[in-house]
Amino acid sequence: MKILAQSFKPKPGLDDKYTLYDNGMIVHTYDRHIYKGGQDRTEELTAEQLSDEIKHLLLDDCAEDNKAQVKIILKVV
Repeated sequence: MKILAQSFKPKPGLDDKYTLYDNGMIVHTYDRHIYKGGQDRTEELTAEQLSDEIKHLLLDDCAEDNKAQVKIILKVV
């Protein structure tokens, strides 16, 4: 699998990262809170579950030669 785009949505003191792969898989890695057990959570998402804001962050952060494929996967016009 090849990473097409990664985006970090800043939250003070907490990780919040989205990674889009060429097979369409989207992995969200995040921290719920700073205490033990609340960090490094991971979930797999679909394009339909992403907000427009996250879709555009991924699109903005991908390489130019990946933009067309990212648009198709994320269903962004």
